[in-house]
Amino acid sequence: MATDLVPERLAVVEQKYGQLIEAKRDKIEVALRTPQGKSGADFNADLFAMTGGEGYDDVVVLAPSANVVAGAVSLMAQDGVMNIFAGLPRGTKAPIDLRLVAGKGLRFTGSSGSMIHDLRNTLDAAESGQLDPNLSVVAVSGLNDAKKGIAAVMTQTYPGKIVVYPQIQDFPITALSDLKTVLPAVYELLGPNESWTVEAEREFLRELLP
Repeated sequence: MATDLVPERLAVVEQKYGQLIEAKRDKIEVALRTPQGKSGADFNADLFAMTGGEGYDDVVVLAPSANVVAGAVSLMAQDGVMNIFAGLPRGTKAPIDLRLVAGKGLRFTGSSGSMIHDLRNTLDAAESGQLDPNLSVVAVSGLNDAKKGIAAVMTQTYPGKIVVYPQIQDFPITALSDLKTVLPAVYELLGPNESWTVEAEREFLRELLP
């Protein structure tokens, strides 16, 4: 499924990729849609209906529009992923219902502008142990403090990343160093220099999940 406000832009899909589409005709179905005068809500409702009410596993937003991002959330299936590709300016806000993120397991990702081979090299380094992404984590929180977490990132309150666990509701933003008194059993499982670990996360979830 590909959508655009301008029919001529969608026509390029079939012009440029017609041969590839035809070669995979028995495996995939390509649908191109424009609003044709419909409101955004009605257009999205039609797109959602095309899935039989299941939604889309993968949604890629190729427009620098917070409204498009917010509207597309309603199209996502259980455990769906949205790739916000077009580079929204820093500080852009979009009204997204975080209950859907927790309840449906939605995920959001985006491109930093790196080349694909750069991303592969980074992933390889993480999988081989040469790079430990957990070292960037400096605090954790539950869903209710997600807004405070976003504000803390914007104001650079913490010298690293805050991991928000949406399946845990009432746990305030807590620096890993403060877990020593708040959750001692979790703190004991931190790595060198109070770094987040899989074992610490497992204990964190065990203690706080209902």
